[in-house]
This record gives sequence, C-alpha cells and structure tokens, in this order.
Amino acid sequence: MKKITIFIVFLSIPFFLNAQFDEWTDPVALTDSVSFNTNPNTIIIGDYSNNDVFMFYEKKCDEDSPKQIYMRNITSMADEQLAAGDGIFEFRNPQLYKTEYSNCRYFLIYESDLTGNFDLYGIEFFEDATFSVPFCLTETEYDENSCYINNDYYYNNVVWETNEQIRVSTFSLVSDTLQFNEIITIDTTACFDPVSSYEYIAWRKIDEDSSHIYSSSYEYSSGEWSEPDTVYTSGHNINLSMSRGMDCWCFPVICWENSNNIICYDLWTHDTLFPEYPGITEYNYPSMFNYDLIVANYFYPIILTYSSGLSDESEIYAYTEFQGNENISNNNYAD
Repeated sequence: MKKITIFIVFLSIPFFLNAQFDEWTDPVALTDSVSFNTNPNTIIIGDYSNNDVFMFYEKKCDEDSPKQIYMRNITSMADEQLAAGDGIFEFRNPQLYKTEYSNCRYFLIYESDLTGNFDLYGIEFFEDATFSVPFCLTETEYDENSCYINNDYYYNNVVWETNEQIRVSTFSLVSDTLQFNEIITIDTTACFDPVSSYEYIAWRKIDEDSSHIYSSSYEYSSGEWSEPDTVYTSGHNINLSMSRGMDCWCFPVICWENSNNIICYDLWTHDTLFPEYPGITEYNYPSMFNYDLIVANYFYPIILTYSSGLSDESEIYAYTEFQGNENISNNNYAD
C-alpha cells in the first residue's frame, strides 16, 4: 500500500480590488512519508495581525495501527505533535470549532471508540499548542459518524450521523468544556455523510441501492428545521461536499460526484450547475472554497477543486471564475 503525504498549495493573492491570481506555488510536504496521513483540517489561531494556521489530521503509523490525530503549525512549520490518541483506540475525523470572535477559544472535536462504540469527544487547545483534558459529548449505544462543523461567521452548527439518522445541534460553553444544546433528529432512515452551512444541512440518503441528495433549512420564524427535501435523485450521487471559507461567510453551495461528473447546487437560490471544462473527461472528489475578499471584481469568489484521471495517475485541478481551469499538481502520481 502506498504511503500518503499531505501537501498544501499556497496562493499568492494581492488583497485589493481588481487583484489577479498570480500562480500556484510548488507543493510543500507537511507530513512524513513513512506513515499514512489523511483527512486534514485547518484553523486560524490568533487575530489577523498575528496569527498561525494549525493543521489537524489523521495518522496511521502502519497498516495495523489505529488512527491517531496529530497537529502541526504550518505557519512556523514546527514539528508535528500528537493532539488526540493513545495508540490503542481509534481517534478520527478532526473537526475544529471556535467560540465567539472576541476572546476566542478553540476546540478539537473528534470521534473515538474509547467506550466500545464511537462517541464524539472534545478537547480545548490553546495558542501555545497545548491541550486541556478531553471531555465526552455523546454517550449513545450506536456509533457517531461523519461529524461536521461548518464554522461560519454568523451561525455555527454541528451535524453527524448515528444509526443512519441525521442529527444536528449547537454548542454551549460551560466552564472549561463544551456541551450540546438540544439535539434534533432531521432524518431517520438510510442517511449518511451530512454537511452544513450556517442555516442549511445536506446529506446522502440511500434509496433502492442508489444514493440521493437531501437537504433541510433552518426557519428562523419558527426556530425549527424544515422537513427533509430532495435536492437531486437521478443516478448515484457520492462524495458530497459543502463550500468552506476561512473566517468568512460562505455561499451555501454543495457539490458532489455523479457518474464521474460534478454537480453543484446552490441551497440559497436552488440553482443547479453541471460544470464542464475543456479537455477534462472525468471529475472526482469535488470540493469548494470561498474567499473572504474581492478578486478581479468577483465578490467572495468560489474556487472549485477536483481530481481527474486514472486512479494510479490522477491530477488535482482548481477552477476559478476569473482564471479558468488549472492543473495544480501536474506530477503524474495518484493525487
């Protein structure tokens, strides 16, 4: 089995009106090449004048070892360190949450089978890269899977799947720990892989061996989530993703893979897009990123990234409205 190294690609972006993208820089290895490193997630610590970017990710030292969660400051490129793990049980799916934007506090949320089945846990981490004592958020008889925290500017929610049901809640800070507020079940049958924005939830729902996309929205007038509604039911839909941003409000756009094509759906306007780019014949693992700035007269532009090519020789592409399509890996490996 191949060893996996996590790379990051930095953008050179002038932060002013009518700025243009310059070019993608060369990839920089952020993890070692002798272990299995996957599922990275990043968060900005500190204010805009003095901040660090921390990356959390899963690490398997070898094929037989359990997943552990490691952290690395990728601004200073300090050595990686263990964030959550004991070498015995699984620690997976690092999600990141920060409290209100004044006097922020930062938390790592993850899934672990310490009690025999997977529950959600939390641990506070500080600007000096130290951690508090872990605490448990759920204690159910089922596995808690696919936890997702949107971290939008206006409204934060947490979604996850348990017993094939979609659940959503919000956090309250109580002393030195987080607690869930009311846990609401959105859908109860054959549901998986939820994602969310500040007032929308989307997930996959299996129906007759086919995966469909469903959604729900938060209705402020009633303080309730709407009944599940179909987004897309044609074909087999996988690898659902929600647009993300760095400390900014994001357009609630979801994208997913359908028969090696990408489908994008705006939960706000209900517009469906089928992006196609010259010379690209198949699309896999789509993901979106929303910039909190104005670039080339585009307000909060969205970048769509995806993989394309054969499984053992694929490339990663990025598409922007103002630059078009560009291969950002270009190395003839499986990316």
